[in-house]
Amino acid sequence: MNPSLRDLERRAQQFAGEIADLLNGTVTQGIRLKCGLNGHGQAIVTYEANRLNRRGETIPLTISRTPPKLFLRVFHALKIDRSNGHLANVKSAYGLFVGDETDAVPPVVAKDAVAPVALGYAGDNPDTSPAKEDMNTSSQARIGRSSSVSAPE
Repeated sequence: MNPSLRDLERRAQQFAGEIADLLNGTVTQGIRLKCGLNGHGQAIVTYEANRLNRRGETIPLTISRTPPKLFLRVFHALKIDRSNGHLANVKSAYGLFVGDETDAVPPVVAKDAVAPVALGYAGDNPDTSPAKEDMNTSSQARIGRSSSVSAPE
């Protein structure tokens, strides 16, 4: 692995740890976000990602032992900005999901679930919303050169 990719992975791991610390200090307990490199020279930060599910799993939101009713999806695609050498967010998406009404253990989010609340950012292309692409959302907030917020109908 070349030094620039090692540096990207190291910085992305640090960023993932900071996001996990924030979540664990507020709405989760003991989660860890994973970081891996994709084939486009980007580091992907998400929860429980693997080769079959690159978007990652949803994070159960609970601070007690009660079964969670809400779940959060976290996704970041990061790179090193060539102009200043800083870690840059290429694309990110956060989605809040309501748990499935089944008695599944652990509670799950239906595969075709729509996030009633989602926030996405696409830095290189303001016309593309990662919240819509990555989360199958009905509502989204886009941040960047073009911003809009819509509520679920």
